[in-house]
Amino acid sequence: MSPPSLPPNALIAAAGDLLERAIAGATGTLAATFARTTLVVGTAQLEASIARAACEAEGIPVIRRGSGGGAVLCDPGLLEVDVALPAGHPLLDADVTESYQFFGQAWIDALAVLDVEGRLVTIAEARALPDERRAAARVACYAGLSPYEVVDPAGRKLVGLCQRRRSGAALFQSSLACGRDPADVVRYVHVDPSQLTATRAVDRSPAVVWAALEPLLGV
Repeated sequence: MSPPSLPPNALIAAAGDLLERAIAGATGTLAATFARTTLVVGTAQLEASIARAACEAEGIPVIRRGSGGGAVLCDPGLLEVDVALPAGHPLLDADVTESYQFFGQAWIDALAVLDVEGRLVTIAEARALPDERRAAARVACYAGLSPYEVVDPAGRKLVGLCQRRRSGAALFQSSLACGRDPADVVRYVHVDPSQLTATRAVDRSPAVVWAALEPLLGV
């Protein structure tokens, strides 16, 4: 089944509902695309980092998600996949960083099915980023690298990850660009382009990617 195309506010609300159900004990997944191009910013992202004039000039709405990290430019070709796990779920590691591993590995395996080669970002690799890159990642998600995100063999970022925990439950959020290059976000936030990680969109449709990923999530 193709992921639904949802209005931006409805997609953000659906992710929040997924977490609420996990708090109540239910495991869940959400796969969807954005019905219109939207700048989705992190919950604590500074207003000064958003290029409001550029967004308004191009009719791009700006909304906040409940999880952290920097902004993502979500166009109709970007696939968002969220997984919510209740407290005590076997995949939910108490270590916030290590808990990403199952999700990153599922993405690696799904992309391999589609003949897209990738690898997981190591903890050491992510921790070795200079302070400038870390600061840029707080403005633009794809500027940085976090443990267990997915990059291609050339180091170009394919899958971004973030996480939100509440009452022992966790909401894992991920995105893969199947349309425009995620680096286009530099037009709508104030960030030094030289600090961005190289990025890449894949030449696969969101429906094809989700068909490969869904059976591999193991939730």
